[in-house]
Amino acid sequence: MKTAGDALSQRACPHVSEWWSLLDLPLDHGPAVARSARHALRRALIGQGLAQDTIDDAVLVVSELIANAVTHAVPPITLHVRLVPAASLLIVSVADGGAHHIGGPTGTTAAREHGRGRQVIAALATATGSTSEGHGSGRVHHWAALDLP
Repeated sequence: MKTAGDALSQRACPHVSEWWSLLDLPLDHGPAVARSARHALRRALIGQGLAQDTIDDAVLVVSELIANAVTHAVPPITLHVRLVPAASLLIVSVADGGAHHIGGPTGTTAAREHGRGRQVIAALATATGSTSEGHGSGRVHHWAALDLP
């Protein structure tokens, strides 16, 4: 059965017809969610024999994606992880229920202390993006592709 994570993998890598689903994990919407997602992701990636640097980068990217979902979106949140061997890519995605508000304070101390997650993700990933599921669901997948050594 194809999942939303599989469909995302196809959109992120349209030239690739084969990928392996490593993780589809529904997550609670709260402050402790990043910790449980990091542990599950680390276990899944270790099980694939990936390099420690790749695992560390993926865990950091997922932490940032989840922090954004918890801060800026409504539930439900789901972590999807796909391995694309032919393209030597790892695709991580966090799906959420869409934005709970638009805009927010800018220029404040709080705004300056936060908001660097996208920069961290862009620095570690080969490609990033957001894809809406459409069909009026409001679900959005925020994804990043990481190169495999």
